[in-house]
Amino acid sequence: MIKIDDLAQLMNIAAKGDKQAFERIVQLMSPKLIKIVRYYTNQSPEDVMQEIWLKIWEKVSVLADKEHPEYWFYTVVRYHCYDEGRKSKSQKRNADVVSMQNESVRDYLEMVRGATADYTNPENLLITKETAEFVRRNMDRLSDIYALPLYLYYFNDMSLLEIGQILKLPASTIKWRLYTGRQLLKKEISKYDY
Repeated sequence: MIKIDDLAQLMNIAAKGDKQAFERIVQLMSPKLIKIVRYYTNQSPEDVMQEIWLKIWEKVSVLADKEHPEYWFYTVVRYHCYDEGRKSKSQKRNADVVSMQNESVRDYLEMVRGATADYTNPENLLITKETAEFVRRNMDRLSDIYALPLYLYYFNDMSLLEIGQILKLPASTIKWRLYTGRQLLKKEISKYDY
């Protein structure tokens, strides 16, 4: 197994058909990506990730030259799950959601992040799933420049510095995008009168 941890270097090696390099990419990125998949879809995250990795393997030679490969992975996951959601949307209608009248968006996002740890209580699990679905639907309406930092910060538990390294942006820009993203999300959510 290849021990390289530089994603760009691994992408270039995998683009030449090296399956071990691609396996290393999967090993490095799966734990981060699967958290996002869990919030984007109600399907088995492992099955969804398998579909995503197949897509990536088919396009790895084209994508090896991408400047920010980790950002690209997050974008692929988001759009794949969004497409899956559109397919299943015709099969099911929107579920009832938790009221947000007295809570700020930041508190709401923090509650979603914190509530995911309590899978032993069925009521918390149901509220968490409904909440995550509600937030996900509204975050899908945001531009990637705001949605991706929100997902990485709240659902992937990444710091401002880690997000900045991935997106190749200073922490102050990430902080601003989180603030603006929360404001835009609040505006989207306020359209609902629950």
